[in-house]
Amino acid sequence: MRLRRVLLAAACAVGLASCGTASAGPPTTTTVAKFTYGMDPSVSAKMICRHETIADIARVLGVPTTKKPEATWVRHRYTCPYLYTDGSMTVSVKELPTLAATLAYVQGLRVALGDVGSIVNVGQQGFSTTDGSAVTRKDNKVLLVDVKRLPASFGVPATTRDEVALTVTDIILQCWRGD
Repeated sequence: MRLRRVLLAAACAVGLASCGTASAGPPTTTTVAKFTYGMDPSVSAKMICRHETIADIARVLGVPTTKKPEATWVRHRYTCPYLYTDGSMTVSVKELPTLAATLAYVQGLRVALGDVGSIVNVGQQGFSTTDGSAVTRKDNKVLLVDVKRLPASFGVPATTRDEVALTVTDIILQCWRGD
């Protein structure tokens, strides 16, 4: 648990730095939904495969990718594969046209991937899956950090797949909080 706190603290510090957004002061209780849906991926979806994000994930996990991830955009899903010498991780964002469609999509993932527990204080409706992956949403964007192709212990220092998924989710959501 101590390692997770260290990783999360590092992820938060790194995540805020990479997004290029400065803190606007203390958090507020007002939340405004920001729906982006169109022919091209939103700016926030593209954040998962930005050079800065790739570098931050490598720095926090202590492991670089074997090659620069190349994103794809298919059926409103922006996907960024992270390839490592001993496995891979896929980070994707699905953008949906309405809140109802988004909630139905998240529910479908709960059933398909298995919901083994809520992820609190990170996005909306977040949960961990049976293979250690993480799902969360912000407005109409659903983030999936799929770690099932990573070894059970990964990173330097080594941590569990589910900790990797939560750490990467935190890094991405730090960026999204500023979009």
